[in-house]
Amino acid sequence: MSPRISSGLAWSVWALSAALAILSVPLYWSTTPSAVLVGIPQIVAVLTLAALVLAFSTVGALIVARRPGNRIGWVLCLAGFTIGATTLASGDATFSLAGPSRLPGTELAAWLAYWIWVPGVGPTMTFGLLLFPDGRLPSNRWRVVSWLTVVALATLAFGSAFTPGPLSDYPEVTNPLGLAPLEGSVLEDGGVGWVLLPASVVISV
Repeated sequence: MSPRISSGLAWSVWALSAALAILSVPLYWSTTPSAVLVGIPQIVAVLTLAALVLAFSTVGALIVARRPGNRIGWVLCLAGFTIGATTLASGDATFSLAGPSRLPGTELAAWLAYWIWVPGVGPTMTFGLLLFPDGRLPSNRWRVVSWLTVVALATLAFGSAFTPGPLSDYPEVTNPLGLAPLEGSVLEDGGVGWVLLPASVVISV
């Protein structure tokens, strides 16, 4: 991929990420403007997430534009996009569940918000450190850690996305894509991924 195409794609991701974050704000504001989340007003938390989306996406796009071979730029672009997607999907689900009747796609929005952050935020905490500062692993020996990270992210995302039953963040919603074999397995609700990902982060640090 040429530097010009890479730069254009990165800035397109930036624009999409910013749009996702901005569109989520009125959904939260019109639904629960005074609600409290983790001890702070929910709207403040949403605005903070929107700022994070812009920060990750902007830095990522600048790195891709100026240093096309540095993969950290794409890691940050992916983080910005998935945080934006999570915020909008969560806002849509919250808005719909607060109303007198559910809007079409509420279950899918809640489902997406529940797990989509994993493939974006997870690499930032792991590959963002492993590849710093030039976008390459320190040596081939670190490939083991990179594969551990991939397994951690895959198991956490897959287990969270497809465990049957109510979604813990949205107990009114039953997972529309739940797979019965995951219930009671090591992948249930992320399962072993919740152990492997923190281990990957610590090793990456």
